[in-house]
Amino acid sequence: MEMIPINIAVEDKLSEAVIRKILNSSKRSYIFGACFCRGGSGYLKKNIRGFNNASKASVFLLLTDLDTTECAPTLIRQWLTCTY
Repeated sequence: MEMIPINIAVEDKLSEAVIRKILNSSKRSYIFGACFCRGGSGYLKKNIRGFNNASKASVFLLLTDLDTTECAPTLIRQWLTCTY
């Protein structure tokens, strides 16, 4: 089976370990590229547009917790429409 290259963006080392465990436990084979883990959800939110643009060329998986947001689609909409 062909290995799927994937980049990950996470809040912290625990989130990174969770993503790696989930993907390594799947029936597909992944090869990990870059891991962006630099300062919690604030870092992810600030760089979401960059990750989104980069995902046009390679696979990205971003993991963050919802904190007080009701659901993932709401958080995605909020983050992709925010301005800095």
